[in-house]
Amino acid sequence: MKKKKLLIFFIVNIFLLFVSLFCFIYHKINTVSLTVNSQLPPNFDELIRQEYGKSEYAVVRGNIRIDIEKFDIIRYFIKYSWVTDDQSSFDILINIETLDKSDLEGAAYCVLEYDGEKISPYYQELRDYPYNENESLNYKKQLYARFDPFFKKNISNFNVHVYFGEDEYVLQDIPLIFILN
Repeated sequence: MKKKKLLIFFIVNIFLLFVSLFCFIYHKINTVSLTVNSQLPPNFDELIRQEYGKSEYAVVRGNIRIDIEKFDIIRYFIKYSWVTDDQSSFDILINIETLDKSDLEGAAYCVLEYDGEKISPYYQELRDYPYNENESLNYKKQLYARFDPFFKKNISNFNVHVYFGEDEYVLQDIPLIFILN
């Protein structure tokens, strides 16, 4: 008889433990979703469809859209014994795509311009997007270019000239904002 009561007592306690654990987890999930949803604007779904993934620095001509995904200023110094070298660079990643999702073919290269001076990259590559041969999209490519560190001069804006096929696309007045230490 005592064993039966003891067994029932343990079963009831285990059941209560599971119920309380479930309530605790359910409460935490709802609390997190409420705090995330309360910070979003009421027309969030509409805004995300309009603005997500679109650069403010873009040119659309005909069926081709060219925009800047990102640019990086890479600071890299070599200091070893008697050798000191500055290998810093300015990298830019440009998206080239067709708006109607048709196949994109052709060569592309870019040139930077500031204060009337044009700079060619010392390395550039036109690659499929995403950067995977097996799953690439045929309507979108990325142009990756690496430039010498012209940013050591006092420059606030620059232009990017992208040559794709036989056309020239100019992305104008791109701000160059950063702090050099």
